[in-house]
Amino acid sequence: MNEFSIRLSSVEEINQFIRLATLCPCDVHISSGTQTANAKAYMGVFSLDFGGPLRVVVRGPEDERDSFRLAIKPYIIEPELIEKG
Repeated sequence: MNEFSIRLSSVEEINQFIRLATLCPCDVHISSGTQTANAKAYMGVFSLDFGGPLRVVVRGPEDERDSFRLAIKPYIIEPELIEKG
């Protein structure tokens, strides 16, 4: 399991993230606060609050998780940046 934070700032970025999650054979979930959604489902993802960092959890074989993480690298927030706001 991989877990990391991302920030999606536009509808275009959200759509691209969902497309990348859909291409990933792993289970991908995204959460905002207490709400969690399947990252491959538009309705679930668009129900989240995009005002802050989002948490992504990826479950599957390590090579597939690593490929997905690399694909969404532009959206990943480093841990120290989350603490600073």
